[in-house]
Amino acid sequence: MAVYAVVSHLKILRLFLRIVGVVTQLLISILTYRTFRKFVTENTAFVIAVFYYNIIPKNSTVPDFSNMLLWFSTLVFLSFLEFSLNRGTSARRPAFFLIAAGVSTSLLVLSYPTCIFVVLPGCIGIWLLSAAGNRLKNLLIYLGTCGVCGLGWLAYFLCHMSFRQFLDGLSEMLTDGSHDVGLLGKLKDNLSCLGETFPYLLVALVIALVFWCFFRFICRKNYRFFLLLIISLILEQLFVWYRLQKHIEYPGFVYLLFPLWGIYCYFRCKKSSGELAPVYKALFWFGSITSLFLLLAAFTASNTMLYESADYMAIGMLVSLCYAERETSESPVFWKSFVLLFVGLAVIHKGFLLYNIYGHDTIFVTRQKAEEGPMAGIYGRYSDGYEYNIRGRLLDEFIPRGSKVLIASHKSIMYLQEDYVICNYSTISTPTIDERLFQYWTLYPDKVPEYIV
Repeated sequence: MAVYAVVSHLKILRLFLRIVGVVTQLLISILTYRTFRKFVTENTAFVIAVFYYNIIPKNSTVPDFSNMLLWFSTLVFLSFLEFSLNRGTSARRPAFFLIAAGVSTSLLVLSYPTCIFVVLPGCIGIWLLSAAGNRLKNLLIYLGTCGVCGLGWLAYFLCHMSFRQFLDGLSEMLTDGSHDVGLLGKLKDNLSCLGETFPYLLVALVIALVFWCFFRFICRKNYRFFLLLIISLILEQLFVWYRLQKHIEYPGFVYLLFPLWGIYCYFRCKKSSGELAPVYKALFWFGSITSLFLLLAAFTASNTMLYESADYMAIGMLVSLCYAERETSESPVFWKSFVLLFVGLAVIHKGFLLYNIYGHDTIFVTRQKAEEGPMAGIYGRYSDGYEYNIRGRLLDEFIPRGSKVLIASHKSIMYLQEDYVICNYSTISTPTIDERLFQYWTLYPDKVPEYIV
């Protein structure tokens, strides 16, 4: 309650939202480094941790559902990885990490309910990595923890509503107008997008092939073609951002294709893994395969394009970085060049190229600063910054603090402009304005708006 009393003040809440995401991701990055350095070099573990710190699913560091998916999927992965590394120790340590994986899985499902898909590769990995006599016990520890946490979340909800209300609310969430395109509609949208972005992939393939032939036949260097392709895609991505001013995730081939290479490397190096064979099996099931299930979970639960959901495959990219270091061990210069470009892309994605206030541009065209409110101090295009600032002044002038407000637009961040009572059943950035609002106001008459913006 003391924490709530502090953060409930609007200005403190804004600061809290800005800080908590940065600190959370930093702590998980440190944990990632400490886990990976147990089986890779310290430099490689540091590269992996730095890359992870700069992953940002929706260009926001606040603890929303997208960052929850990123954080808790990583904690699931790291817990399973620690389980595989501690299999030969006392029975308590593997059990502890299975319990941690179960708690993290239950938190992951709260971000996207479809993330329950990750239980399948997790159970397969536990079965394959456990000794014959411990398989059932380990599965029961993991699944039992998930079940107990699930019952705990259900009990929490039922303390505030009836079971019927809970089911009705769940049904409303699953049929929300912001995410009701349907599977065929999503496939159609992604196929049309693929037609638009395919030329970029084709150009990158040609460039990678030219470089591969040059290194192979002239320089006598046997560099992996796929790594050259990733480098080509990185350079192309930077060109698209800087010259074409496209959507920040567009065309997004780098993050989508790189985890797939980790799956290929696992099967190619499977027989030569030696003592690290159990570790690479854990990386395969708990990292590479699980990342595909995370992409599927995001695809089925939202209307975002596949290239926009690629950051959710973060754990698959961490695994692929392990293989990239191994595949370039004979050429330190190539490894360093690859790392600088790959990690540099993530740094630019997070810090240099940014969402301006209501659009997408590079930092070179930003002109206006947001003066007050939740975006104070952030720069955007002049027209966007001017629009944001004048809207803030109008809200302060005409809508008293504490008023009941409905914002009928996609700029729901304006709810944080002042201490307003939110009169919509959803605060998603793309809210649905339909007849269900009247049903919501009938159920909660204290939420009938005084002002509609």
